[in-house]
Amino acid sequence: TLFRSCLVVRDVNYLNNMFFCLHSPTTQTYWFTRENGVFARGPLAAKPFTPPADKTVHVRIEVVGNTYKAYINNTYVSEVNSNHAPTGKIGLYSYFGANQIFDNVLVKSLSQ
Repeated sequence: TLFRSCLVVRDVNYLNNMFFCLHSPTTQTYWFTRENGVFARGPLAAKPFTPPADKTVHVRIEVVGNTYKAYINNTYVSEVNSNHAPTGKIGLYSYFGANQIFDNVLVKSLSQ
């Protein structure tokens, strides 16, 4: 099944965002930004990704300042540094994958 699932890691507004994506057609994970409504930078830090046989993927994103780190199934995947979206909300994004399910989403502040 083709899918692109993204976590909107920082959503400043509808036109300015930082995303982390899992993309099945290219079997990659990557980061990208949308700036003033245009998908401007990306894919950033693209890495190979092989979905597990059971198709269950656990994603963890850590953001400290302008450093974004991604983990898949508790394994470090990639990191980018960007000052594009210094603040914002989070969100979920699914593109051409009607059978995607986001479950057990947890957002928490990590104290230093």
